[in-house]
Amino acid sequence: MKETLQKERVLAVEKYRNGESPAAICKALGRSKFWLYKWLNRYKSKKKALVRRSLKGSAALSGPVAGRNRSGRQNGPSAVV
Repeated sequence: MKETLQKERVLAVEKYRNGESPAAICKALGRSKFWLYKWLNRYKSKKKALVRRSLKGSAALSGPVAGRNRSGRQNGPSAVV
């Protein structure tokens, strides 16, 4: 039972990543959009945690990107063109 649920979750995420619409995924699996987005968010959170864990301890990669703040925006005055 648990293995079947795990396979269904993985399948749903893969279908989404391959460009299938959330409505089509939910209809094919007999699940709600809430269920799909819950598992997509969990997948994204785990992926971010794995990346952070793999970079942990790397001094060159642990700090912020030069010239950018935490939100990814450029520091300092913005250039107006």
